Amino acid sequence: MDLVSFATHGDNAKPRWFIGVITRKDESYKILDIGYSVYQSIKALATSPRFGDPLKYDVDIIVNKKGGASGYYNVQALPKEPLSAENQRTVDNIDMDQLAKMVAPLTPDQVKVRIDKIGGPLSQVAQGGEKPATTKPPTVNMADEDADDDVFPDAN
Repeated sequence: MDLVSFATHGDNAKPRWFIGVITRKDESYKILDIGYSVYQSIKALATSPRFGDPLKYDVDIIVNKKGGASGYYNVQALPKEPLSAENQRTVDNIDMDQLAKMVAPLTPDQVKVRIDKIGGPLSQVAQGGEKPATTKPPTVNMADEDADDDVFPDAN
């Protein structure tokens, strides 16, 4: 399956933003994967004269499972709290090169390799080839190569 036919099957690319955050709930450093609506909410806070730079306050993202598409996430600015000693050590020891690697976008060739892995022999049908003899869905082990790109581990 090529990238064009993949997109025509209803799975269009959507922008994502990956942000390094400290979660106060479990006091860990993580990479937050946000979509357009959360990004726009944070951007609105950042451009507001009342709040400004998000580094100067804490941001709470609240999930409302009954909020529907437009109200699922609610982004709120909170007074900035100091980091715990453990969190500060974590921040001080962040490997910025490793973080940059973890959030780097895939190249079109890397995306195609992953799509081919997921599609297996079925991807040949999308390209006009013959239907595979078996109807058993392909299994994919994404842990073989590029394993470090598949998961966003805690930086701890």
